[in-house]
Amino acid sequence: MRADLLVVALVAGAISARASTGENYLGSDLARLSLSAREAGAGSLYGSYDIYKVFSNPALLANQPRTWEFGAGDALQFGGEQNVWSLAGGWGGKGTDVGTFGAGLLLSGLNLAEIKGTDLNGMYTGENISPAIYHLGLAGLYQWQFVSFGGGFHLLLPAGYPSGDKSPAEGYAWDLGTTVSLGKLDLGFVYHIYDDTYTPGEISFGFAFKGTNWFRSAGLDLNIPFAPSTDTSSSSGSTAPTTTTAAALKGSPTTIGGGLTFAPHPLFLLRLGLVTPASSEYGQTLRAGFSVPWRDWTLDYALGLAISGDAGAQHTLGVGWTFGADRKPAEGPKFFMKQEERTLAVATFDAQNVSAGDAAVISDMIRNQLIKEGAFNIIEKANMDKILGEQAFQQTGCTTQECAVKLGKVLNVKFLVVGSFGKALEQYVVSMRVIDVETAKAVYSDETYGKNLPEVREGITKIAASLTEAVKKAK
Repeated sequence: MRADLLVVALVAGAISARASTGENYLGSDLARLSLSAREAGAGSLYGSYDIYKVFSNPALLANQPRTWEFGAGDALQFGGEQNVWSLAGGWGGKGTDVGTFGAGLLLSGLNLAEIKGTDLNGMYTGENISPAIYHLGLAGLYQWQFVSFGGGFHLLLPAGYPSGDKSPAEGYAWDLGTTVSLGKLDLGFVYHIYDDTYTPGEISFGFAFKGTNWFRSAGLDLNIPFAPSTDTSSSSGSTAPTTTTAAALKGSPTTIGGGLTFAPHPLFLLRLGLVTPASSEYGQTLRAGFSVPWRDWTLDYALGLAISGDAGAQHTLGVGWTFGADRKPAEGPKFFMKQEERTLAVATFDAQNVSAGDAAVISDMIRNQLIKEGAFNIIEKANMDKILGEQAFQQTGCTTQECAVKLGKVLNVKFLVVGSFGKALEQYVVSMRVIDVETAKAVYSDETYGKNLPEVREGITKIAASLTEAVKKAK
């Protein structure tokens, strides 16, 4: 018998042997399987968002980039004799003053190749069976600012056993997770609970550092299963305890997993990871994968290769689709923000029915008032003129949002204040917008009116104070 067929037969035999004691071995393993090509390639539970990761830590729904996301994946192992298919969907609210909610749904299954059935003594029954475990997962989220709480429920159903054969008991599992975003650093913790005598559960915790440009993320996870239960039953009816090591009873021992994600091109992401079990009975697994994002779609592939042991190679292919409104990712508290994340420049305001000199004076007044408020690091006018002169950037006539983003990138600032100063119906009007240079979106707007300079000055003081207050509440 080939080695991979022998492994499949042993798995099926273990299912039948444990059926009489009501333990669901394979089912609890399925709830832990890496169902996504992105997760399988990166090796980190708490890195960049992945629709399937919410079923390892449901609090990760907070990182969903848009309000809706769907995914489909398939994993082949032992030349296709083990197959895991999966469908997942997630929804995340845009957020309110009292927090953000989200929900997710997962359907998946583990199917084994057709093999000979065995009885409780390990003897062949003469029947061919195709054992399978099907999995339904539900996840929920509540997010408050930079802290997220999630809960998940997994229902495991066996299939493929002929009538009269012993099949695995139906099982279930719970996940309770939380994530904390501290700027560039994400922390996560998950408490897994299984309906299984020998696999009561495990805890997982880890962290991920989020980079930019070509280096996207680096993460590290630690998964620790609980100690196995003591079996006090015996054929003679005695109560003498019989214990077995956790490594022999569990689908996976204590493991450490790490991963890196790189982006050599905007349309190509490369992932590398390594999973190392604490027990020498289990081999290390090298992970590698890539993603190709295109518009609202992402194609993912991952390879899991056992460095040692008999696990065999696993190929995982998946596709994801996001749509709906953009969701603002969780941000850390203000005292974790770097200085460059609070940099701001004030562009020369557009003149409307007034002179260009008057509009420049209003820009200076807004800049000076924001300096007094102290919420941002403001670039001085002289330094702005010097930088723009060196880059030969013409600020005059830069009135579109696209031009404002280019100006902000030249000045290397996080935010850029643009606007206009004009006169209409015997009143002066100051209109202001704050542009996030990275996202090219207006994140704040305000305006003020006045019949003369003192009233305009008073209005500028108020809109600068309002902007500062909005920053404090957001952070």
